Amino acid sequence: MKGKVPFRKRNQSLPLGPTVCENCTKCGICVDHCPAGALAINDSVQVNHELCIRCNSCVKRCSKKAIDFDERLHHVRQWLEDNCRIERKEPETFFIF
Repeated sequence: MKGKVPFRKRNQSLPLGPTVCENCTKCGICVDHCPAGALAINDSVQVNHELCIRCNSCVKRCSKKAIDFDERLHHVRQWLEDNCRIERKEPETFFIF
């Protein structure tokens, strides 16, 4: 135990991961580019949601747009963009006389 806070195990994350639609040609590009090894091809592309780190590499690489993330993740992304985006502010100059 280092520091003042004891180590605590993290709760299991939500099983959010990519979903594959019928446009998939099983070319394997998504499997080759997944850094976590969360994708595998059998009869179709299988996703291991526990291994998925949600990096979007598979979504970006798919030329057929056959893989995408769950709608819940899109809602989270939109909420973050709407509520947490901070616009750049220029410095203000004050003169004290």
